[in-house]
Amino acid sequence: MSENDLKKEEEELKLLIKKIDTEILKLQALLEEAESKHSNIQIAITRTGLQTIPINILSASNDSIDLVSGLRKQILDLNKSKNFLNSKLDVTIKEEELIEELKKQFGESVSLKKTMQGDFEINYHDKETDKAVLDLEKSKKTLEEIRKSYQNILEEK
Repeated sequence: MSENDLKKEEEELKLLIKKIDTEILKLQALLEEAESKHSNIQIAITRTGLQTIPINILSASNDSIDLVSGLRKQILDLNKSKNFLNSKLDVTIKEEELIEELKKQFGESVSLKKTMQGDFEINYHDKETDKAVLDLEKSKKTLEEIRKSYQNILEEK
């Protein structure tokens, strides 16, 4: 995962959060309007001297959903999604800052890699690491040769 991937993810998250903000504003305006109607009906009932009764603001096409409670629930769900995306955005920004700091310290030898779980890991690679890996492979071959030699000594007895 490169810094560009992180920037792209950051921009996508910001776009989603902006869409949610737009929806919340739109629904809050509708909620205020519905609550105003609810309040006006309640005032009219009170003026007639009747007791308070439940008031539902319903659609003509769907009379099973009270608009006020439906709007409140949807705004709550949007806010939950926004909070989740904001937490993901915070992590993405911290990942960007981390890779930037590591690159300052270690150059292009450092990179980020996303895991299947959505986390990330840091990979470090340089010439010394390449040499160490080659030395490790040579050592493994040497050990294998030593084991074979020892096995041959045991078989000769």
